[in-house]
Amino acid sequence: MKLRVCLICLAFLSSFQSLASANPETSHKTFRVPLVDDHITVDARLDETIWSQAVRIDANIEVRPGENIPAPVKTEVLIAHNHTHLFVGFIAHDPEPSKIRARLCDRDQIFDDDWVLILFDTFNDQRRTYDFACNPLGIQAEMIETTTGDGGEWDVPFGNPTVASPTKVIL
Repeated sequence: MKLRVCLICLAFLSSFQSLASANPETSHKTFRVPLVDDHITVDARLDETIWSQAVRIDANIEVRPGENIPAPVKTEVLIAHNHTHLFVGFIAHDPEPSKIRARLCDRDQIFDDDWVLILFDTFNDQRRTYDFACNPLGIQAEMIETTTGDGGEWDVPFGNPTVASPTKVIL
């Protein structure tokens, strides 16, 4: 299953469309995801060399409770890949970390918390996406979304430890 997820992701790597159309600076912009020659330790520190080579995208979009509106805090996503893995890191800057909503909960039950999500439209047809999300405590959620509604949940293990500092959460 891990290899299948990597293959799905790699099929999408030739170009990366913006994370959502609400951000006018990244809307309809193509980003090149760099090929890197190294591996990382999945520890949410983002201190390996590949992260300085990764494409960095502002992902300042809120989808809940608002619907594709500017987010009240800055969030960056860093993306790179090697021949076998896709690497995605989020840096969520928050001037008021005491207001971050996160709780320990069952897998796929994070959507009352703060969370980050990356989705893949692998056919680039805006009809089906594979979504991967996690909350600031590292609880995972993933789903398939379609134009007719929720395409269902599926459990795909993916690494996502988190590190919190006084003003940001790194996933």
